Amino acid sequence: MEGKLPDGPQPNADGTCQDRQVEAGDSCATLYGKCGITPSLLTKYNPATNFCANLKVNQWICCSSGSLKDRRPKPNADGSCATYTVKAGESCSVIEAANGMAEGELDTYNKKKTWGWAGCDKLWPNSKICLSSGTPPMPLPVANAVCGPQKPGTCTTLNPCPLNTCCNIWGQFGTTKEFCEITGDGTPGTGTCVSNCGMEIVNNKVPPAEYRKIGYFEAWNPDRDCLWMDATSIDESKFIHIHFAFADVTPDFKVDVSKVQAQFNKFKALKTSKRIVAFGGWAASTSTTTFQIFRDGVNSANRAALANNIANFVKEHGLDGADIDWEYPAAPDLPDIPPADPIDGPNYLAFLRLLRAALPTGETLSIAAPASYWYLKGFPIKDMGSVLDYIVYMTYDLHGQWDAGSKWSQDGCPNGMCLRSHINMTETYNALVMVAKAGVPASKIIVGVSSYGRSFKMKDPNCRGPMCDYTGTSSISHALPGPCTGVQGYISNAEIDEFRKVNDFSVATHYDQATRSNIAIINGTWIAYMDTAEKNARENIYKNWNFGGTSDWAHDLDSFTEIERKLSGPILTSKFTKKGVTGGSTRWYDLSCSMPAVTLVDMERKERWKGVMADEAWADAVKAYSARTTDTGSFSSWIIGRFFFFRGPQDVHCGTTLVANRCQDGQQGCTDKNSKPHDLTVNPPLRTGPAGQFIADSFAKLESAFVNYYAALRGARTDVAEPAPVLEDYFMKEVDDTFSKQLGYNSLAVV
Repeated sequence: MEGKLPDGPQPNADGTCQDRQVEAGDSCATLYGKCGITPSLLTKYNPATNFCANLKVNQWICCSSGSLKDRRPKPNADGSCATYTVKAGESCSVIEAANGMAEGELDTYNKKKTWGWAGCDKLWPNSKICLSSGTPPMPLPVANAVCGPQKPGTCTTLNPCPLNTCCNIWGQFGTTKEFCEITGDGTPGTGTCVSNCGMEIVNNKVPPAEYRKIGYFEAWNPDRDCLWMDATSIDESKFIHIHFAFADVTPDFKVDVSKVQAQFNKFKALKTSKRIVAFGGWAASTSTTTFQIFRDGVNSANRAALANNIANFVKEHGLDGADIDWEYPAAPDLPDIPPADPIDGPNYLAFLRLLRAALPTGETLSIAAPASYWYLKGFPIKDMGSVLDYIVYMTYDLHGQWDAGSKWSQDGCPNGMCLRSHINMTETYNALVMVAKAGVPASKIIVGVSSYGRSFKMKDPNCRGPMCDYTGTSSISHALPGPCTGVQGYISNAEIDEFRKVNDFSVATHYDQATRSNIAIINGTWIAYMDTAEKNARENIYKNWNFGGTSDWAHDLDSFTEIERKLSGPILTSKFTKKGVTGGSTRWYDLSCSMPAVTLVDMERKERWKGVMADEAWADAVKAYSARTTDTGSFSSWIIGRFFFFRGPQDVHCGTTLVANRCQDGQQGCTDKNSKPHDLTVNPPLRTGPAGQFIADSFAKLESAFVNYYAALRGARTDVAEPAPVLEDYFMKEVDDTFSKQLGYNSLAVV
């Protein structure tokens, strides 16, 4: 019997069909021709429903009888999946078809497993994916990644970030939403954040044993034109700790308080608060003449000497602790000084350990730390936290004139010149999240509050909102300076309140709920600050979050003391008027000795006092006397004497009526800037001005009045003493010496 020819091509020996791949532009009409078979055989060999309608590029089809080969990749022997690097323009269907996979298999192998898998709708070119079951691959490196698995050279770790900050999908770390937000479905690499995610405060389950209220005292404040507080005026009822700012460290690592000796002596006499001496500060840390002291002081050759000198100073003066305010170790970009060495951080920690050991038990050790990631990353802050009693966390100065021109300094403001609060509560919260994540217990973090504002000159005085611009550059501010603090871009709470009280300028204030900041606008200058109510409200917030307390910079900036108001009330008020701010720079010792207030004979003394600015001169004299560092005798001898404040006659002492004390001599003429005697070469000041002469002459007139008064009393005693026996004999018949005794006592009392 004659055999029948096979019906189409035969399968392979293993039973699989002869196959080929679908190419771009193919259809069933082209494929049966390429297979060399009829259309009916094509659909017979590929019996899937709607086969011709669902063709995909790279799909394998049968051109003969038999089954398709199983081309699906298999897991590797080590348990890892078979991998594939996605090419530009590819889709899941193309990859699945090329690898003999059913539709949806890629999602099964990669969802919630493979880095960067965001589903077939978001298939990223160059991403590495699984084509089988098994352990997913590490992602391909990204050249500029600094954290996470995409950092070049990564094998199996996630490359943790400094301070345990968040690492995002692009391999960058930070503390804000674009780094820390938890998004996506949980698949690694699909959300914003990769590691250390979240924006919640951690490490705060345990409250502090003691909630500390700390106030800094600026010991140099008597150098200001006004707003000066003597250490004896510190309100101890407001604080548990007072930090004395600052003692100096000399180039040979000894402690020096000679510049603020008078205030330090008074500070030591505080009764109820813990007295902490602070070292460093911004000026000492960044001045071209002193910045190197801390850098050298903490290195291995010097740290023991520095630690012992500070500890011995604390013990010698009976203080309660030390506070180190180095701003900042390892900082790479502080103005006008060389970049610091990264080794500063470990050196600082080693120094603190030595200082901790050198201080007596019970005395506290603290540091000040910045609330900026850029500068805090130079601190091994977790390890420092285990050494220190507390950390003063400077959650102020978050913005300032220095932002100008920096695209990274202000969220949503590319030129960095938008009006932003330096105490923004959202940014403060983020900073607290950062330091707690870094490993410091919240109970050891003392959160900063401020008694000053950061100010900016508004480009448009009528603009309102966070996108309004300010003027100037990163180093030049056009803001209205405080009449006392005298710095553009910085103004104390006391000065803000005084501007409002005097009301000679247009002052508008409101509370910005979004940033929890008080806002004042004074003559086109925009100021963000905290008033007392806001400071109290924040204190309650920080207590609820179990932080260790609050630290106020600075107590002497909050309000004018009653002493200063009594001594210089009218002068103080005048400084906050338009005339005082714009044209009131003349000082009492610059006035001419030929001015009418000096030369007119019939002028009222009250008007003369005002005309020669004697109020201001008197206030300066009292302030200088309070700040003296040595015992100079009585106030009168110090203020009038030739070699003291008003350069009067030598050896003056107005404490008695003796002629030899020369208090009646008065001032030897008026000396001004045009007639300064050659021997007046000692500061301050170099001349008396009319006020010096007027005050000295007033002392002389008072002295003369007292001398005349006591002379009259002595004369009266003599006049009464002679007839006393006669009066006694006439009016008192019985023997009784009461009258004569009493008369004698009265006479002695008069003398």
